[in-house]
Amino acid sequence: MRTLLATVAATAVATTLGSAGLALAQTDEPTTAAIAIVAHQTVDKNLDLGHKGFSVGDQEMSSGKITKAGKAFGDTDGVCVATYVNAKAHELCTQTFDLPDGSIAAVGTVVSSPRGPAPFDWAITGGTGPYAGATGFVHVIPGNRAVHMTINVTY
Repeated sequence: MRTLLATVAATAVATTLGSAGLALAQTDEPTTAAIAIVAHQTVDKNLDLGHKGFSVGDQEMSSGKITKAGKAFGDTDGVCVATYVNAKAHELCTQTFDLPDGSIAAVGTVVSSPRGPAPFDWAITGGTGPYAGATGFVHVIPGNRAVHMTINVTY
């Protein structure tokens, strides 16, 4: 009898919690957006920390202004560290995008040949404001001082 009562009670609790969770899921739908921006680099500082010349351990710090459809939209800051240098260079990068209503953080690698990097993606690791807990990726099309990006974010 106790087992039967415990089973009935557990079923009632699970049904109640399941219904509450279902109601929350229906009213708390995530937002997905593709935000097309251009980052205009204003600061680019390289630190030669490894062997003389570009080598493992060297760092590049950058900062810039973000525009969206040609209008000011925020700021971006990042740092990359060389992790492998041979015929190609690999850099581990962290980038933040400070947008009008919050910020988005991204991390990933950039692989470059002597001609520079091909387009690449970084993983979105979170954010602030409405972007807290954000996921997705940033698609980057490298350029000289102006870098086209699309922030594909779910928050």
